Amino acid sequence: MKNGLILFFLSYSFLFTQSDQMSADDIMKAMDKNLNANSRIMTSKMVVKGRRNNRTIESKNWVVGTELAFTEYLSPPREAGTKMLKIGEKLYTYSPQT
Repeated sequence: MKNGLILFFLSYSFLFTQSDQMSADDIMKAMDKNLNANSRIMTSKMVVKGRRNNRTIESKNWVVGTELAFTEYLSPPREAGTKMLKIGEKLYTYSPQT
């Protein structure tokens, strides 16, 4: 417990010593760089709440920067296989049912 408190105070003081040397713009740029990776792959679940029931849609996403994205729906079976490709401001959709 004591070590945890010491570590907390050291990291807290380190944060403020670093912020004195950086401008607000530099801090925002560093935070933006840490939060937004150049590319990422993620699996997500979205719960759609309806009047009668809820349904969960699971998808896998591949993203490069902010201009390129590809999404594939994995479940439920009605949505599975649907794919979306985003290039810039254009969105292309493929549905295996059509």
